[in-house]
Parts: sequence; structure tokens; C-alpha cells
Amino acid sequence: MSRDSTSDIVEIAAYKDSILYNLSKIEEILKSKYPDQYHIAYQHWIPQIVTAIQEDSRWLNRGQYSIDYTIRTITDNTEDNHSQKGVIKFVK
Repeated sequence: MSRDSTSDIVEIAAYKDSILYNLSKIEEILKSKYPDQYHIAYQHWIPQIVTAIQEDSRWLNRGQYSIDYTIRTITDNTEDNHSQKGVIKFVK
């Protein structure tokens, strides 16, 4: 994997962690000060965010297409491209 790809994956993972951290803080505020709004948020948009960020299918059956899936796909494609280039060079 190239340095650029590794750097990109590290940056994406850091943003993912930041989103999860900020979401937990939002939940804390809603839960402690605005419980009615927390329950509405928990029924609607919180599950969508969590499902998109993590491979968590508690709410929606789309947990397989998460940021983690994207990171794995980038990693796999980058590794495949590097190994394929090696094979092409060898064959030529």
C-alpha cells in the first residue's frame, strides 16, 4: 500500500472516530436536557449515523456498507493494484 493510501485511510479513520465522539456528546446533551428530542432522534437519525459509521445493524440492515467497509475496500483495491502491477511487470 502506498504512503498516500495509508495516510488517507488513517485520516478517514480519524474522522470516523471524531464523528462517533461528537455523536456521543450530542446524545448526552439530548438525553440529559431534552429527553423527548433524544427519543425522537434515537428513533430516526441517530441509528442512520451509527449504521453508516460502524458495521452496526441493530437498527438498519445496511450495516455492511459503513465507513469501515469503505476503508477495507480502499485497502484491498490498493493492495490488489500493487500486486497486479508486480505481476504485470513480471509477465512482461
